[in-house]
Amino acid sequence: MTNTTAYQHLQTTVMRGGRLTKWKGIAASVAPMVGTIVVAGGLALTSPTALFAGTCTETTAGSGIWTCAGPAGLDTPLTLISPLGGSLDVSTVPGFGITTTVGNAITLTNAVGDGSIIFTDSNTSVITGFWIGIRAGNNGTGALSVTSTGTATGTIFTGIDASNSGTGTD
Repeated sequence: MTNTTAYQHLQTTVMRGGRLTKWKGIAASVAPMVGTIVVAGGLALTSPTALFAGTCTETTAGSGIWTCAGPAGLDTPLTLISPLGGSLDVSTVPGFGITTTVGNAITLTNAVGDGSIIFTDSNTSVITGFWIGIRAGNNGTGALSVTSTGTATGTIFTGIDASNSGTGTD
């Protein structure tokens, strides 16, 4: 199969929060979203760097520092875990929101021997999870802090569920 006909036979599409534009039957652009369109023959098209609706991105791989951005939509639950022996520090940017129809909207966790969990939303974000809005479970040695100026809602249970089983203070 040639590359031209490969474009016409999409095998897998992974995209959220955007639209696909076709020109003469060929994928011409994908915007605004992040994702990959895998086509026959192993050819892959990748969109420009942008954010999924309601997602978090680690600033540097393995740093434990996350920034959450994008408006709420029908989002996938987010689970953020601290790096081995490190801390988890999550913050939001203006316009962030997340709405899930399954699970918790955001789950923050760390393991025994890891550091703190800090979640800071000073941007009036709307966080809605099917079970819980924000679930934070600290098993590490540091403190647990969840701060939000927005609304955190759980459709079934509660908006914020935080537990500190580690040696730090709440």
